[in-house]
Amino acid sequence: MTEFEARIRTLQLFPVSLIPTTPEIVIPPRCNPGQQEHASRCFSITDSISKWKEAREDCQRHGGDLAVVQDMEDQKFLTNFTYQFKQNHLSGQVFHAAWIGLTDEKTENSFVWVNNKALQSSVTFWSKGEPNNFIATWDKEENGQDCVGIVPPDDFGAERWLFNWDDITCVGGRHYVCESKAVVS
Repeated sequence: MTEFEARIRTLQLFPVSLIPTTPEIVIPPRCNPGQQEHASRCFSITDSISKWKEAREDCQRHGGDLAVVQDMEDQKFLTNFTYQFKQNHLSGQVFHAAWIGLTDEKTENSFVWVNNKALQSSVTFWSKGEPNNFIATWDKEENGQDCVGIVPPDDFGAERWLFNWDDITCVGGRHYVCESKAVVS
C-alpha cells in the first residue's frame, strides 16, 4: 500500500469535515424559572391570593412590581397569560381576576400605574360598564373600587377578548401578575 493509499484509507475510516464548525452558542434565560418573557420584561402570576397592596409589596420584594400595560401587545400577552393560568392551574377553583398595577386610590377616576404614569386613553381595556366604582353592600366603609384586575374570559377569542379590566375593591383577595426587567446578558 502506497503512502497515498494509506492516507485515503485513513480518511475513509475517520472522515473529517472540511467545513469549519462553529461552537453552539448557548443564550442563558433572561427570566427566572416560573417567569415568562415579553417585551424585555419578565412576568409571573401567583398561585396565592392577596389584597392589592400586599400583592404589590410581594412583587417589590422579588425585585419587580405589579404589571403595567404599555400597549396593545402587552394587553394581548397579559390576557393570554391570565387565560392560560386560569385554564391550566385552577381546575375546580374560582378565578375572579389577577391584580395589575393600576389604581385610582389617590383621586377617584384618575387612574395611575405603579410606575407613576397616568393611564392613557389610547391604552385602555375596560370591560363593558367599567370602571364603575361599585360599592358592595358588605363594604361598610364605602371604599369603592380603586384597584384594577384582569378578568380573563372563559372562552378563547371571545367577543371583546382584550377588554377585560375591572375596577375592584383593593381589599379583596386576588391572584396577581408581577413584572420585572429581563436580565440583559
